[in-house]
Amino acid sequence: MRIQQTHIGRNISNATSALHSRSRISAALVTVILQFPAFFSCHIPYNDDNTAPGLSLKLNCRASAPEALNLFFFHDRAPMRLDSYQQISLPEQTSRIYGLSGSGGHLLQAISSKAGDTGQWAGIQYYGNLQTTLFSLADEDPSRPKLVGSTTLEAGRSRTGELDLSPVLCAVRIRSVACDFSERPYSGSSLSVSRLFLLHAGVEIRPLEPGCRPVSWINSGSLETEAVNRLPRPWMLLLENLGDVTERRISPGWTLYCYPNPSSGDVPGSPPTRLVIEATLLGHTCYYPISLPPMEMGTLCEMDITIRRMGTSDPDLPAVSGSVTLSHAILPWNEAEPQTVPFL
Repeated sequence: MRIQQTHIGRNISNATSALHSRSRISAALVTVILQFPAFFSCHIPYNDDNTAPGLSLKLNCRASAPEALNLFFFHDRAPMRLDSYQQISLPEQTSRIYGLSGSGGHLLQAISSKAGDTGQWAGIQYYGNLQTTLFSLADEDPSRPKLVGSTTLEAGRSRTGELDLSPVLCAVRIRSVACDFSERPYSGSSLSVSRLFLLHAGVEIRPLEPGCRPVSWINSGSLETEAVNRLPRPWMLLLENLGDVTERRISPGWTLYCYPNPSSGDVPGSPPTRLVIEATLLGHTCYYPISLPPMEMGTLCEMDITIRRMGTSDPDLPAVSGSVTLSHAILPWNEAEPQTVPFL
């Protein structure tokens, strides 16, 4: 009997010791988990049993679909803390999207990127962190531009959503051009266009910040040829050897690209972006600077241009009144057929 009591006592002692050990481990785990930023909570697979409700999201792409899309779900009340994050690959079909683990309204913000490129998002805990994301023209490809989009959802109620994805880039296109030198001594002359470029062009931008204006520029006052040629795609800002323009109107489709600039006039320190035609007329080099209207993200400015007299000697001087007449239209970017990528 004494042996039995000793055995039971040992069991109680061992159980008590194990309980204390588990308590210490649990406490340590809680401490570690609490030290992780909100980003890491996005990776908790709370849908492992395949019973958590999924989100049916319809994506409307106004440009070629990106390799991947980063989905950030934020609570819609200050301080707009991150609820969850998920990267999805495109154009592969995804059966479910998970993101609403909390209650109440949510903001879904989407940003495109290369597949597997998730490291840059590791510090995102609040929407304000995401607003500092910097886009660079050096990373842009007009055939597959970076896209952004947002929508609102209600946790516990929203099972479907629609997300419009728009490029951050803007495009500037000469739809048609001709000369009309009637009543000039050089009537009937042709204009040899040597270069077409953008002045005061935005090359870096934080697209989610209020106002959405560039934070750095290129070609400020003159063409910075070396800087432009260091870009992976210098033809986004500079086209060369474009041929002759005569009285016969042509549709060259010359297109340049930059980030949006909301400036609408020559405000000190905030000039508008300018499209500049550099040409030779009667053996003289001259310029035709055209100030662009304010442009928002994902817009295309199309122009019909008629050149009527000799240009200026400086690409940053406004063209002499009457030297150029034009009409323009600001249109949504539609470089590719609109695409809808549903996730059911």
